[in-house]
Amino acid sequence: MDDKLNENIFLVDRSSYLTAERLQLIIIIVLIVFHALVLSPFYSARRENLGIEKQIGTTRQVEEAVSSIQTDLATFRGGTVEAAKAKLQATKRELFQQFDDLNCVVSSLSQLKPEQAAGPDGADIFSRPCGAQQVQQQLYPPQIPVIPPPTRQAVAQAQIYRDHDQILQVMDSYIEKQLVQPSFASFNAAWRSDVVPGARATAQALYAKLDAAVGRYPTYANVWTTTKNEIQKLLATAEAVTLREPNEAHWWRTRQAKEVAINEPLFAISDVHVLDSLDEVSKIAAQEKALDEQLERGSELSRKVLEEQEEAFKKQQELLGEFLEPLKGLKGIGFDLKPIAQCFPTILGLVLACTIAWMAAQLRQLSETVTVLSPGDRSPIPSRWLEARLARTRSGNAVKMVLFLIWIVLSGVQLGSSGTEGQAVVLLKTAAGVLAVLSASYYQWRTVRLARVSTGSASEVAPTPPNRTPLKRP
Repeated sequence: MDDKLNENIFLVDRSSYLTAERLQLIIIIVLIVFHALVLSPFYSARRENLGIEKQIGTTRQVEEAVSSIQTDLATFRGGTVEAAKAKLQATKRELFQQFDDLNCVVSSLSQLKPEQAAGPDGADIFSRPCGAQQVQQQLYPPQIPVIPPPTRQAVAQAQIYRDHDQILQVMDSYIEKQLVQPSFASFNAAWRSDVVPGARATAQALYAKLDAAVGRYPTYANVWTTTKNEIQKLLATAEAVTLREPNEAHWWRTRQAKEVAINEPLFAISDVHVLDSLDEVSKIAAQEKALDEQLERGSELSRKVLEEQEEAFKKQQELLGEFLEPLKGLKGIGFDLKPIAQCFPTILGLVLACTIAWMAAQLRQLSETVTVLSPGDRSPIPSRWLEARLARTRSGNAVKMVLFLIWIVLSGVQLGSSGTEGQAVVLLKTAAGVLAVLSASYYQWRTVRLARVSTGSASEVAPTPPNRTPLKRP
């Protein structure tokens, strides 16, 4: 074979191999630039967008938790403050009625002689409606315990002399023991049996919600802990509610005896404050109102934070929209970045695998060209060049393969952290890119190995042809 032809064939194949090397370098540079300047900002923006979405979701959940706590606080208020008001009004109405009946009975006793008042006539007053002479006509018997005969006689005796102070002294024990104390005890017993268990159940439900909120939203742990402490104070105050008599004597009387005419009610409690409200109940209302205002301020603050987060989310969406728009300057060519970003680990692996395989194919062609030269026409220059090239690229190919694999894995990590795809999908796409590079690298390794074998045999000194004298080196 002509030496010139052999040289031309070798030069063509070598040029193709070097072109493949340069083209691989260009492709790698383009991919690096694309990844660093386009995809990485996109992944970063998408990751920030995902973080803002989570913050918005957390803030909304916190608002819902606060709203739920406020609802339970309203239930607590209804079960304590409102219940206390209702029971106080019921106790007040009961005492009103009893004192009206008492005034009616005292007025009836004043019309009897002391002996009659102590006898059957006085006892009969409690079994029939009061007479028409009373200030208020009663249509039913008095709903109060029967006054003992001595007390009835003393009342009738004092009424003869219009001695109202004496009547008060005589009736004081009866009023306290038979009317006031039973009514107050009935209120306290009903409070302990009807109201306190419901308040405890509501407080326990609030404790459970607050404990769950501490675990789910630790950023607001101080708010939840403070709220729980305040609710514990509310419950303790509710459990301590007790209806007590005022310290002043004859508190249930609002008129001086000398100002009371014979036909006017002697006993009245309509203006007594003790039955209008309780200190503990007022304290519950004040504590609950303060806590509700505190939660409302926190809710208002969280709404402002939510507005800021939604504004930041809107800006991030606009930024993502700019990334997802077709590339400007490419008229008539639509280029949506999102599908590429979602599949970049696979695309990167396939492109790198193609460049590796193409270089291996060119190396194989070059190796075959060097090998197929007839033994008599082989020049040591091609085989030595190829052998030197193989020795230089042997470790370089392994390093490039490792770097390519690291690149693919890092791109998969970026894709996974951006939230564009699920973790399982990202793992599959990254594995596909890795598998492509490994397959191409294995093909390249086999090609290099075969080339080294063929180059080693070709580089040996060719035997001297017959009738030829070997050239001697000077």
